[in-house]
Amino acid sequence: MDIDRNKINEMKSECLQMPDYIRDMIEETVEQQLKKKQRYGKKMWRVAAAILAFACVGGGTTLAATKLYKMHLEQQGKYGSTLIYGEATNTDATDTDAEVNQNALYTLDVSYVPEGMTVDGLDDIYADGNNYVKKVSVYKKDTPYMGGVSFTFLKMPADQQVSFDQTHVISTKELDIDGRQAIVIERQVLESARRQIQYELYVTYENNYLLGMFVYDDTELDTAIDIVKGLKLTATDDPEAKRRIVAEEYTGQEEATAAAPVYEADENAGKKNRFTETSKESMEEHMHQVGDSFNVPQSSLTAKVSKVELLDSPDAIDAAYALDPVKTDAEGKLLNNVIAYEKCGNGIDQLDEVVETKEVKEKILYIEVAYTNTSDQQTGDTMFQCGLLWAKETGDGYETVDVYAKDDVDYDSYYGQNYRISNVPLYYYNGKSAEEKNHLIRVQPGETRTVTLAFLVTEDELPYLYLDLFSGNGDYTQFRQSALLYGYVDIRQ
Repeated sequence: MDIDRNKINEMKSECLQMPDYIRDMIEETVEQQLKKKQRYGKKMWRVAAAILAFACVGGGTTLAATKLYKMHLEQQGKYGSTLIYGEATNTDATDTDAEVNQNALYTLDVSYVPEGMTVDGLDDIYADGNNYVKKVSVYKKDTPYMGGVSFTFLKMPADQQVSFDQTHVISTKELDIDGRQAIVIERQVLESARRQIQYELYVTYENNYLLGMFVYDDTELDTAIDIVKGLKLTATDDPEAKRRIVAEEYTGQEEATAAAPVYEADENAGKKNRFTETSKESMEEHMHQVGDSFNVPQSSLTAKVSKVELLDSPDAIDAAYALDPVKTDAEGKLLNNVIAYEKCGNGIDQLDEVVETKEVKEKILYIEVAYTNTSDQQTGDTMFQCGLLWAKETGDGYETVDVYAKDDVDYDSYYGQNYRISNVPLYYYNGKSAEEKNHLIRVQPGETRTVTLAFLVTEDELPYLYLDLFSGNGDYTQFRQSALLYGYVDIRQ
């Protein structure tokens, strides 16, 4: 779904000195949280603000642990906590930090990777041709780029205290990890089909390096701690050393805020191409039906939705590539989904609460689209990027429908507990190589290539479904101008 960045941009303007890779990590985490929320409410901006607040305020020899005590926690209300970093106390006889070159560089090795998991971010090559380490993720091989743990290093100031405010905290504890002080913050996690951050783990290192690790709810805390134990930082004087850590210096909230220019948010930004009502003429002028052939924009290809079916099991799809993992019962059938309606607490005195649930029948919407090259030359690379729309006819036009909205319940957002509510396909397949999973590298003159798509939907959605085949992944509940021009495909059941 499209995500309105206006409010995130406002918060970013107050954090311009935030390291780029930390900003990337924040945006990734916020986007995951936003995608989880299907009816945009207060919580997504509270989540964004909380995470941004964390970042704003918040050949050599292998380093040895030195028992550095630099952090403590202060309770804020019932569910809030402030992590204070600063004023180190060293339990050794000598001040190890004083002996370390404050400008020292370090390389990173991850020596422990749990069975069934893989590492990403250690061997990235950047624009200058060198291999640096900015953000590292460790996730399960069968759910790539989802869950697991993600971590970065910050270079903290040696001469001032820094505070990180946390909300929705249900427990905290201090640990000693191989002589290093560590603090674990456990956050509230409600049952959801999306991976959520359950723990935040902070570990002090020499030279005022601070490890910040997000631990998702599919990973045990003990597993995350074992990964930390396997991290090896090695001093180097070579700025181009392989796997050199980019631990950008913490700049401080006051300084960053003072230096930041003030921007006025454009309330209409991003909305000109998206709207909730349209005329009968604009919707039906280019609308297609199943079995119709129509032109692919800016291409010699034609497209035809040749098949639309509803399936009860992922096993019914005979293809070389598996679906994204979905829950099934003992017979391999889809479970019912549960729509949870959530009321958001402030995270200090109240936690979030599921105030109502609704059970719905889940289906796999299976679609085949035939692409034919009508020219006498082969085509170039063609991406197929599609999404679904919920809409209904009115007296003189069409309007979008929020299928799961409830007027009789006081809630801020809703989401699926067993399956995510998404208009994005969980599966692409075109019968050829994995390199062409969601695009066609070439189609020969006169050749027809069939692309298979699969969506997770519920029976409640079926009377309102239209397929947007060309204009990208939009919002379930907004028309797109480009989609109206190219034509929605009517796949209502």
